[in-house]
Amino acid sequence: MSRWLACMLLALGLLAAGCGGDEGSAGEDADALLKRGFSTDVDSGRMSMDLELSVEGVQGADGPFRLQLSGPFRSRGPTKMPDVDLDFTASGQGVNFEGRVVLLPENAWVEFGGDTYEVGSELWSRAQDSLNRKGAPDTFGAAGVNPLRWVRNADTGDTKEISGTETTEVTGELDVAAMLRDFTRLSPDSSALPQGTLDQIDDAVGPVEFKAWIGDDDIWRRVSSETSFTVPDDQRQGAGGLEGGKVSLEMTLQAPNEPVSIESPSEGRPISDLLRALGVPPEALLGPGLAVPEPG
Repeated sequence: MSRWLACMLLALGLLAAGCGGDEGSAGEDADALLKRGFSTDVDSGRMSMDLELSVEGVQGADGPFRLQLSGPFRSRGPTKMPDVDLDFTASGQGVNFEGRVVLLPENAWVEFGGDTYEVGSELWSRAQDSLNRKGAPDTFGAAGVNPLRWVRNADTGDTKEISGTETTEVTGELDVAAMLRDFTRLSPDSSALPQGTLDQIDDAVGPVEFKAWIGDDDIWRRVSSETSFTVPDDQRQGAGGLEGGKVSLEMTLQAPNEPVSIESPSEGRPISDLLRALGVPPEALLGPGLAVPEPG
């Protein structure tokens, strides 16, 4: 996985790829360790992700919702979608299903409910082109974004063996406002969040605590984070009664830079069949320019 993609995944999980810096030797050690751990290229391996969300105030939303992903990945460069073969499970709050997602340069597939669905080579090519919009920065640095500024109060902790590798723990707190401002700079003008929305998100989200475990080979092996959020009283009715909740996430990396095998499934049904079965209009998810027409 490229450094750019690793930063994107960690940021989407409310994690950071570095630290803004404490004073003193402990903070300097943590800064250097984070910088090394998330600047070392990982071009292939196996990853797992465990996301858990619990909410308050929503009728019928009893217990947490949990999403788990696991499988191999292989980088195709800093600005391209990686090859992945990920099994997924989702459970809780009335949901219980499992499946598989495979992404390759020529096509993408989803296995769900015992059936295989394919995006199709033409649609998948257009989707990838839309993600790599012309003139967009290729890296965080090219956009003037430094993820190392997203973490405050970093400090080193205990050592721990993870997947057969000795690692050092680094703890810190994510600066949500700084992260959102930087991602707004990476967004097209049409999708950038206005400052008022950024302020509301920053006010609603509590402290985002995170931990990272960096291996002796200067490659991250595990990151975890958790936070809580509160919906303002005057916005709860419009949010279906949602009062707030908690989010936690853990990502683990295994066998970094080891060869992986990712094979395409057999041909499947159009992805639009799956979207319609789930009650999602294809154009709502894929966009008007990417929607698959109704079968003739």
